[in-house]
This record gives sequence, C-alpha cells and structure tokens, in this order.
Amino acid sequence: KMKKINIDMIEEILKNEEKTKVKFDNLRDIIKYYKKLDIYQIAYYYYKTNDKNVLFYLDNKDLKINLSGKELLNLGYCSGRIIGEILDLLLEEKLKNPKNFLGIDSEINFVKEKFNIT
Repeated sequence: KMKKINIDMIEEILKNEEKTKVKFDNLRDIIKYYKKLDIYQIAYYYYKTNDKNVLFYLDNKDLKINLSGKELLNLGYCSGRIIGEILDLLLEEKLKNPKNFLGIDSEINFVKEKFNIT
C-alpha cells in the first residue's frame, strides 16, 4: 500500500519562497531543515525546485559527530552554551570535510586546535 503523500507543507514553502528554494546560512541548517520532512516531501520538493541542497542532505543525512558534550566536559571545557557552539562548529566542519574526521581522535584534535581550554 502506497503512503499518501502530504505535500501541503512543501506547497506552502513553494508559495512563500522568493525563488522557490530555501536559503541556508550554513550546512548544518540544511541537515536540520530536511530532517523534519519525510522522504516523499523531500522528493516532491526536489522535483519542483531541482534544489541541489536536497542532494547534499541525502548524501550527508547520516553523518554524525562522535564527540559528545560530556566528553568535552571531561576534557576540561566549561559547561554552558559554549559546548553546543563547539559541537555545532565541529559538525559544520565535518560536513565540509568528512574525510578529515575519521574518528573521535580527529574530532578532539580539531576542537583543541580551535578552542583553548580556559
């Protein structure tokens, strides 16, 4: 039995978008945006817009960072907003250059290079 495609959300986006394509500030936002849609909505949106961000999402939707906030705290970083900012930056960098992050050690090294422990 074929699932009924709910395209109301996509039609609303297409009506409200200046050039029918959603604009993103960074690569993380692409992943966050498309995660809230089901595959039928994504396919319909791509069919209507040919937006290459859809292809980026499909290629990278399963990419995760291995490092956690708890591990950052164990490394000596202070709790608070900075933990989320560090993890966001790490994910952004991993989306740009996934081959540079083949394990948790490379993620830790990246964080240590970018953020001094205070």
